[in-house]
Amino acid sequence: MRRTRDGPDHASARADLPRIAIGRFGGLIHTFGLVVAKSLNIEKEITLVAAGGTIEQIAAMKAGSVDGTMLNIFSVASLRFTKEIRPLLSIRPLLPREWADLIIYARKDLAEKRPETVKRAVQALLLGAIAVLKDNAWALAKIRSAFNYPEGVDKMIHVELRYGKDGRINPKAIENVRTFVIQHGIIAADKAPALERLYSREFVD
Repeated sequence: MRRTRDGPDHASARADLPRIAIGRFGGLIHTFGLVVAKSLNIEKEITLVAAGGTIEQIAAMKAGSVDGTMLNIFSVASLRFTKEIRPLLSIRPLLPREWADLIIYARKDLAEKRPETVKRAVQALLLGAIAVLKDNAWALAKIRSAFNYPEGVDKMIHVELRYGKDGRINPKAIENVRTFVIQHGIIAADKAPALERLYSREFVD
């Protein structure tokens, strides 16, 4: 698969192949792109382009510099709603069944020195997640006001929201993510933290 960095010096690089935008090379989204290409056996039929952030990727797509992009639904909700773009493939079925991608993080020093503060923050976030899922009218209003989405886009976003009920960490899911990034060369095996160092269970009941 050809990789290019978008720009004048590479404008003609494999112009015959569809160009798919990602943020940067070497990260998780880049790896997702490689996984998708391999699963569909199209590794020699597309070009991955490092196009920058979300705004830059959308701009490149609108300008016709790329043919597609790999972004989550929240980044392109308005474009999907107006049918300027359409989804082609979900990456989730290509990943291990148990997976973790929505996690609350804290610096180790904060978690060690102020555990009660961290625990209260976690509890507040969990209560917020429950409210978003239970009170549709309130959640839709917040989505519209926070992101300036028109009516219709808010509903499309809301049905995609999925939160765990108790915030508990699934060790197998964390292990699968760790194995994935090692297997695909994002982190060297000898530099990857041990599984038990990657999460804590002390902040949820």
